[in-house]
Amino acid sequence: MGEKVIRDWKKVKETDLKYISYELKELVDIPCVIFLEGPVGAGKTTFVKNFDEKEKSLSPTYSILSEGKTLLHGDFYRIKESNEITMLELELYLNNKDYFFAEWGLKHLRNINREVPESFNYYSLEIEPFLSTEVIDESEPSEVDSGLRNFILRELSDID
Repeated sequence: MGEKVIRDWKKVKETDLKYISYELKELVDIPCVIFLEGPVGAGKTTFVKNFDEKEKSLSPTYSILSEGKTLLHGDFYRIKESNEITMLELELYLNNKDYFFAEWGLKHLRNINREVPESFNYYSLEIEPFLSTEVIDESEPSEVDSGLRNFILRELSDID
């Protein structure tokens, strides 16, 4: 698989997410799958909730999939075996969708690719907390979550 960095954003505040979403829409070719990567609590679901104010995306953590008018949001955190993806019947959900956000989906890339229509383009959006160093006492500096995030958008190619 090949990947190419398209854009990165540094020290993003939650209030900046609508701007990031607007710019991301200009950078990707639709229809597309966007794999959301990052640690628990990085803001993957928050990003999708802010992606389009017309969509009322719910967290799909327990239902795995949450469907909006133009987007599908999947959370594959609880998927243990890649063959479980076949059971989701993704192709039925993706009819007339522009965006498919797949949290924790990159490890299931090959199986997701088999279920998604060929017309879809593939990207990953890595979201990482921007950690700052804080000195709690003079002997122990520690890294703390600053509330800011770094985003890296990559185009994925040669997926088989």
